[in-house]
Amino acid sequence: MKYAVILGFFLLAVSCTQERKPMLPKGLSADSIIPHDEMVRLLADIHVLESVLQYERNHRTGLSAPASVRYQELFSEYRISKKRFTLNLAYYQSMPDEFQKMYGDVVTTLEQRKKEQKLR
Repeated sequence: MKYAVILGFFLLAVSCTQERKPMLPKGLSADSIIPHDEMVRLLADIHVLESVLQYERNHRTGLSAPASVRYQELFSEYRISKKRFTLNLAYYQSMPDEFQKMYGDVVTTLEQRKKEQKLR
């Protein structure tokens, strides 16, 4: 019994220190993972799209197209489906450190775009 308890603590300690590979969400294969840099650009574009939609709602300018159509157009530009995006988002969210770094890159991308717009 004493050895079983020691073995249990040892296994617990080892399992806590090993780096775990993230599990792929059901329906997402390894070859359909959107690369980090592309996901950053896509998330930045989504934030821009959300800002435009919010502006149009607040200023009652009328939507030139429904949000669902605009999202579909954006996903088409990236040659992905909404489902693939959602699965990839879940995949990256399952790795908090990677996801935090990704969002730092999204903010940097948006700031760079803003600077480029001011130069025009």
